Amino acid sequence: FAPEIQGVYITEQSNEYKQAYGYVLKKEYKM
Repeated sequence: FAPEIQGVYITEQSNEYKQAYGYVLKKEYKM
């Protein structure tokens, strides 16, 4: 998925999903 699409999709999800997505992004940045 394109980052822009993911952002819009995540915005419409629950807080739990947002937190999980944010955690994944943090892990990738720490690589």
